[in-house]
Amino acid sequence: TVVFALVGSLILALTLMPVLAALLFRGKTAEREPRVMHWLKARYQPSLAWAVARPGLTGLVSAGVFVASLALAAHDVAAAQKHLDAMRPVLDTMPQADQTHYWHFNAGLCLLLGDSAQAVASARTALSNSMEIGGPYRTGLHRLSLGQALLAQGDLTAALGELETAAQSAHDIGAGLLGFSAGLMQ
Repeated sequence: TVVFALVGSLILALTLMPVLAALLFRGKTAEREPRVMHWLKARYQPSLAWAVARPGLTGLVSAGVFVASLALAAHDVAAAQKHLDAMRPVLDTMPQADQTHYWHFNAGLCLLLGDSAQAVASARTALSNSMEIGGPYRTGLHRLSLGQALLAQGDLTAALGELETAAQSAHDIGAGLLGFSAGLMQ
């Protein structure tokens, strides 16, 4: 009986619903983009343009981060570090700004390994690179990362400063999740 109900529902959805919609919406309808989609596209397009301009680097970093993420998902921090380190020689030949993802991911690994001093150094490098590249969301995210590393290191004053700046950046660009995360850490 469940199969018959599903088949009947499918037939209604494909036949009756379009007819009813055509009868009910006879006037001129305009398709418009929701504000959320407009906001998302405005933030996505610069990142996409940057990635398309560097296809080799984008592919390499994506593959390396994917493999490292699989290792992390398996709770194999050593394997994640190995894959991250394997990307390093290629990234060394790229401009400093192109290494942002490496440093950000490395900061997270250092936190997992309990090396808060190295996590702070890597997070500072990621933030510096993201400020070179530009983009308020990326910069805010890396400030959040640096704040988290500073918290782990025990430098509460510096951490609070970074988290407040990240929260303000998030507020300025309407990035609710980033602002929520920064507020939660504060």
